[in-house]
Amino acid sequence: MAIFLVAAVAIMVRPFGVGEGWVATGAAAIALGTGLLPLAAAGRGLLLTLDVLAFFGGLLLLAAAGAAAGVFDLLLHFLVAWSGGSPRRLLVGTAVAGALVTAVLSNDACVLLFAPAVLRLIRRLHLPATPYLLAIAFIANSASLVLPMGNPVNLLILDRARLQPLVYVATVTPAAAVGTAILVLALAVASRRIRAARFPVPDVPGPPDPILARAMLVVIVALVGADAGAVVLQWPLGVPTLAIGAAAAGILWARRPDALHLLRGGGAWGLLPLVLGLSVLGSGLGGLRLLAEAAASVAPHGTGPGAGLAVGTVTAVLSATLNNLPAALLVSSGLGAVHHLGGLALTVIAGADVGPNLAPMGSLSTLLLFAVARRAGVRPGWGGFWRQAVWAGPLSLVPVLVLVAVR
Repeated sequence: MAIFLVAAVAIMVRPFGVGEGWVATGAAAIALGTGLLPLAAAGRGLLLTLDVLAFFGGLLLLAAAGAAAGVFDLLLHFLVAWSGGSPRRLLVGTAVAGALVTAVLSNDACVLLFAPAVLRLIRRLHLPATPYLLAIAFIANSASLVLPMGNPVNLLILDRARLQPLVYVATVTPAAAVGTAILVLALAVASRRIRAARFPVPDVPGPPDPILARAMLVVIVALVGADAGAVVLQWPLGVPTLAIGAAAAGILWARRPDALHLLRGGGAWGLLPLVLGLSVLGSGLGGLRLLAEAAASVAPHGTGPGAGLAVGTVTAVLSATLNNLPAALLVSSGLGAVHHLGGLALTVIAGADVGPNLAPMGSLSTLLLFAVARRAGVRPGWGGFWRQAVWAGPLSLVPVLVLVAVR
């Protein structure tokens, strides 16, 4: 438990600039090397994670290839035209576009690939960057719950609970869509505070290779269709997603060999060792009596709506203070020890995904967004997040938890 908690804190603060992937895998190596984590348990954790790693490997490959091909340039071109020179409409459009990118390509892709493109546009228009950054931060957390691919937490906990993604789509997706819509409307109301005059609609340059950008859009649509088919047929998502991501990289190489270096994806690949290391560590948490007793006290009467609300709330609070991936693994390990994970996994996911809207350190995507802003010379500060979290956090979290718990 001490190794796990130290790793969780180090993931948030990144001491000496050490990446979160190195922290997680290093902590797992320490647990294995000291004998605290049996090799057999680590192997089981690794096997449970292989499909998740393949899935997000393909997803990040596709997202990076799409960004290199100029897919986000197409999206921004549309947003600027739709805004008609209104900063408020541009913010609402950014939130909706961020929700779509998050739901289809994950919250990390939204933050590491879509957000920098938005920042470049905002600076070109001489608009205040903070409202747009905060909109992306909150929407990336909320919309990551809409589909299983929106957040690594989703598939990781589904695998640990041995639930099919079809169950997720039938139960969680409608609730997450409602919560995301409420948040977008709230952001639209809050956008009245933007102190900026209307801007002349600029001629935003499109992608350097329109044919390549449209081809990548077709590949992204193919990904959605393939994953939807896999969900219906109850097949693993990793192999088809990895194959489509590889195909996207192949298309980019064939059309623009000079752009292959852009597949680095702004640092998104650190997600894979992060998931791997924490999953291996999480495999050692299931036998801890402390977690089992805590889970039994939170959900003493089984898996009804009351237990779902309690577990979702605890997960949300832990996620806001500890970071959502470690928090979800802690809660799911305790529930697994008392055999309640199957009935409460979806509320764990809901709390882990949307709970980070309560505090800036709650999700890796929010921390990465602030890092992206600093690299671009923008310092929004955590104070703005806290002020918005007072109302955006509960507003996006409570309806989702209630809807998922009473399913």
